[in-house]
Amino acid sequence: MKKRSDPFDGRTGWASRQGGALIFQILTGLLLSGLVACSTLPGQTVKQNCKYGEGCVKREQGAYDPRRHRAIWADFNLLLAEGYRWRAKSEDIEHDFPERDENLRRAANLEKGMVVGPEPISYRRLPADAKPDLIEARKRLMAALADPAARKTPKLLATAQVKFDCWMEEQEENSQPADIAACRKAFEEAMAKLARSRSGKSLGCGCNPTGPFLIYFDLDRWDIKPEAEKVLRQVAQSYRQRHPSRVIVDGHADRAAGDSYNMALSRRRVNAVVTRLKNLGVPEGAILKRSYGERKPRVWTPDGVPKAENRRVEIRFNW
Repeated sequence: MKKRSDPFDGRTGWASRQGGALIFQILTGLLLSGLVACSTLPGQTVKQNCKYGEGCVKREQGAYDPRRHRAIWADFNLLLAEGYRWRAKSEDIEHDFPERDENLRRAANLEKGMVVGPEPISYRRLPADAKPDLIEARKRLMAALADPAARKTPKLLATAQVKFDCWMEEQEENSQPADIAACRKAFEEAMAKLARSRSGKSLGCGCNPTGPFLIYFDLDRWDIKPEAEKVLRQVAQSYRQRHPSRVIVDGHADRAAGDSYNMALSRRRVNAVVTRLKNLGVPEGAILKRSYGERKPRVWTPDGVPKAENRRVEIRFNW
């Protein structure tokens, strides 16, 4: 009978152990090299075979590298990990275990000192009408992550990134409008506070210098109220000072009326705002008008319910 190889004893076993050790070293080396290649920084683009902005990265020109400033980013990483663990608990309650595990993995990587960036747009199957807003939002978030002034407020930065990823995940599912609206609202609030901290000054209208600027309307109305006039003057002033390439004007309505009526109402609100902006010196060629009716509420409500926060026009700058 041919003697079987013993992995723990004898000459044949020794050779087997050595071969096993060699294979282990090779596999370990490949794994470690993969981990090194797959750490992600804010400001990177990601190839298509990678996931969630954490693999196979290519550096963007001029991107900020937090690994050069680990002490500055230590608090940010810990706060970001805390945010992802909070997301994991929420997903666990909803029995969405893959998303729970993904958020726990990100938190664990951050606590090990790795860098985890915001989700790339391409790694979620997003509805076509939701993509432009998410693309624009991610650009603003990446700019904040690369801004030295924003690094002085790590909690706001961490909140913005977690809420952006929350918005991405909920938008992909596209089944819970209230959750989509809540994640988006929390992201925008964090970004507004970041913008104020980065500018170092507060605007007279209570706005931030880059938007979103919010214009609210009475029920079934599109006329500009005195408090809205103050905001529009600040938009025009910020436009002259900052020279954005595009002024995006998005019109919305609440769900008090029917869908087609609300779409027409949101167009009237956009047109009223654009007319006033042109009178204040913002060139028409710089303005992009979009109307959404009741489809993108700031606060979700059942059909037929009026809500003041949803009767609005949002104005943003793009560069």
